[in-house]
Amino acid sequence: MLQTRGKVYGWMKKNNKGMSLVEIIIVIAIVGILAVASFSMAGNIKYANTQKTVESIEDKLDNLQITTMSKATKQYLYIYRVGGSYYAKVSSTATSNRNDALFDDQGTKLSNSALTISYKPHVGDSKVLVGSDNFIRICYNRAGAFYYLGSGSTTLGTNCDKIYVNGSREYVITLVEETGKHYVE
Repeated sequence: MLQTRGKVYGWMKKNNKGMSLVEIIIVIAIVGILAVASFSMAGNIKYANTQKTVESIEDKLDNLQITTMSKATKQYLYIYRVGGSYYAKVSSTATSNRNDALFDDQGTKLSNSALTISYKPHVGDSKVLVGSDNFIRICYNRAGAFYYLGSGSTTLGTNCDKIYVNGSREYVITLVEETGKHYVE
């Protein structure tokens, strides 16, 4: 106990120092640095998700091309949206209508609502957002080139020339019709 001028203070101890102004400033600076670092990490995570989605689409395109060249049945890659997420699914079913039996959440999840995926139709100039009423359909011919609808053809083909993945930045996957190659811009 501390005794001052005849009074006893039980709650006061010797060397009872508070924090100095310098110590408070240092703590505030450290908290500020941690806050800035966490915000920049959130931006990097969104960037990584966008890249991961683009890489996943590229892998699906490569696998579809190899599968089509090696099998007798035509395969289709569908990229579609269910709820707030985008999915990709390979199927031997050709469809031009949004069929809920085919377009379910059992496909490979590409991303959530933080990203948007749109496409440039093979016929037309404007971008179309993949939503609940449309989808991207891609297929190859046996030679490995993208298969598009020809005149008088009854078989469904690829319905786009470009795929846009927009997150932290926009990536464009361009499909080269004659060669079956694709590249990312």
